Amino acid sequence: MRKFNFYALSVIAALFVLTACDKEKETTDVSVTGVTLEPSTLTLLIDGTQTLVATVLPENATDKTVTWESSMPNIASVENGLVTALATGEAVITVKTKNGNKTATCTVTVVETVVPVESVSLDEEEMEIYIGDEFTLTATVLPEAASNKAVTWESSAPDVATVVDGVVTGIADGEATITVTTVDGEKEKSCVVTVLPEIDVLSKITDEAFLAYCQGKMTEWDTDGNGELSRAEASAVERIEMERDRYYTGAKVASFAGIEHFKNLYYLFCGWNALTELDLSKNTHLIELTCSNNQIATIDVSACAELLTMDCSINPVGELDVTGCTALKELKCNNVYNSRTLTSLDASGCTALELLQCNNNFALSSLDVTGCAALNELSVFNAYVLASLDLSGFENLTYLDASYIYAMPSLDLSGCEALTYLDLSFCEALETLNISDCTALATLACGYCKLASLDISKNPALNSFDCGGNPGNGVDSFPVTAWFDNTAIPIGFTRGSWAYGGGWIDDYTYVDPTNIFIAYENVVD
Repeated sequence: MRKFNFYALSVIAALFVLTACDKEKETTDVSVTGVTLEPSTLTLLIDGTQTLVATVLPENATDKTVTWESSMPNIASVENGLVTALATGEAVITVKTKNGNKTATCTVTVVETVVPVESVSLDEEEMEIYIGDEFTLTATVLPEAASNKAVTWESSAPDVATVVDGVVTGIADGEATITVTTVDGEKEKSCVVTVLPEIDVLSKITDEAFLAYCQGKMTEWDTDGNGELSRAEASAVERIEMERDRYYTGAKVASFAGIEHFKNLYYLFCGWNALTELDLSKNTHLIELTCSNNQIATIDVSACAELLTMDCSINPVGELDVTGCTALKELKCNNVYNSRTLTSLDASGCTALELLQCNNNFALSSLDVTGCAALNELSVFNAYVLASLDLSGFENLTYLDASYIYAMPSLDLSGCEALTYLDLSFCEALETLNISDCTALATLACGYCKLASLDISKNPALNSFDCGGNPGNGVDSFPVTAWFDNTAIPIGFTRGSWAYGGGWIDDYTYVDPTNIFIAYENVVD
């Protein structure tokens, strides 16, 4: 009986130990968190082979089993990571972990002949960043026709700065060398990155007026109460309001050095100050900017992709490029009369742009609004030397003031069906005007242009029309083809206008041809 009890106790103890071991095994299993694949792109000749290296993360994962698959096995096959090129074309090789179904891919291009890599360059050779900052290095592989432009990235000190696909992140203060290497030919180029320690942002602000403003905000901004403005605290600031007016006699801001640390700034109002330049390339979350009435010659908003409204009027800016402001809805860059500083404005690609004002820029010779399909209102009067304006197909445009443009010989508004207001007065070189698609046009002013005739037969909504001062036929009339009878109306004088509704020509004569009133001054210029 004792032997039986001893045997039973032994079995129970063994089962307890096995169960405990199983539980321990369950608790020590390490799950897969990801997988990487090197290289991520690959170019091979037909019949060429290369082994891809899959790295399962973390390094101590319990089950590192992976499977391989090709999207186009007839172009490139894969077996246990070995890729074989079979035919010209492109295939995507995918590695997948058994645990967690994590994936990574490599794009394989198969070619008949290979153009070897000759060199690689980086857009930066030295860079300073702060702990926690990121920036992207761009590698250029030459020649342009190189078959395999794949590169790998490496940091000499990943505890100081890491790099992933060219994106460098500051980890700790110190120095690290970031190296890019081509897969083909192992050509190299490096960038020395210096990671700076934490700072008091106030120490980077050199302008007394800007510094005084920030010091006055410290009760709100200095959340830890240590009397300093950390970069994290500066990044939490959403609004800087330093707008002055013409009567302000106090200290004005001449430099915004240090504003780059306000990384999450949404609103910046700094009109009527003494700024000579404005670099907002680090303020990528800015949505509203007013910097009018300064002395700004250069404005950098190239990285402000979230910017919605911008007013930089009355500044001596020479060239303005807002192509990077893809969310921009309103842009004002008007100037004082006879201003001759702004020569070029590039808003191409600003697909959300609805309002654009750039008046009184007498030297403006280039205005590019290509792709601004949402544009609703455009005002560009007194652009004396502007020779062309491409607005055909702008179906949302309702308002256009392009008066006093002396160098523009023609204007095609085909497709501008929503246009209701058009002012082309004193466009002295304008010989050709196409408004046949402007069926909603209600107001048209085209006096003192170079028009010989004008067809308004497709503009039934027109109720205000000024065409005086045009040469017409060069003798005594300006032929206008109207919609009501489709015949030419000889106004008979070089200065004249008509309005819908009927009325008096002079003190003695009243006309009412189908309710059309033709009025003019009895003057021949």
